[in-house]
Amino acid sequence: MDKEKGIHLSELICVDNVSVHFHQTPVLEKISFTIAPGDLVGIIGPNGAGKTTLLRVILGLIRPTTGRVALWGRPAHRLGDFRERIGYMPQRPAFERRFPLSALDVVKTGALSPATLLHRFSRELQESARSALADVDALHLENRPFHELSGGEQQRVFLARALVKNPSLLILDEPSSGLDLPARELFLQLLSRLHQARRLTILLVSHDLTAVASLATHVMCINRTLHLHGRSGQVLNNPALKTVFRCQFDLLGAGFQEKEEEERD
Repeated sequence: MDKEKGIHLSELICVDNVSVHFHQTPVLEKISFTIAPGDLVGIIGPNGAGKTTLLRVILGLIRPTTGRVALWGRPAHRLGDFRERIGYMPQRPAFERRFPLSALDVVKTGALSPATLLHRFSRELQESARSALADVDALHLENRPFHELSGGEQQRVFLARALVKNPSLLILDEPSSGLDLPARELFLQLLSRLHQARRLTILLVSHDLTAVASLATHVMCINRTLHLHGRSGQVLNNPALKTVFRCQFDLLGAGFQEKEEEERD
């Protein structure tokens, strides 16, 4: 129970029979699931499967054609102050990388809203931004020009930007896309640590099945509709998965089985 608002939080997110059509073309069809606080959910599926659309529906940015979406018991498009509890890192954030902002300045933009747009940043926000950078091991970058940072460093800054308001729900759309292998591994280790330390609920869209296998407590496989949803080992070892992707995943199977055995223990 949320003591401040009197809302039962056993289901942080509830998606009930949601369909989305664009110009009468179905993008999502009859999707239903719930997500509990503290889950780290990997969302997988082929290109064009509707994964990003689903995230935008959950964020309240797109109204479903049919069905309903609720977060903390409230409609996604009418969250009010509860929207402050969400951190969002979109795929390839629309940010002018040549703009002369420091890394700290970029993080502070994560706290902007219509109500604060014309106000100076407070000392409290300054400290929150520095704390978020510290949490992603990037405080040493605070005064560096953002455009001079490496791809991995920029992604950590964007992650700090999503964390600056201390959210309880973090939504990430392909956060490690475009990173080389060492930078990707560092980023994923950081995400795992944040999940545990902050007790975050995380939705992670990714094409990297190895990352999903190593991080996620639960996995959803989407290709316009929800084909599979459950514990990561159960989903990633399910023979139906190759039908959805139209390819084989044998090289990952052993790791999935080991993870599920650990979860049962």
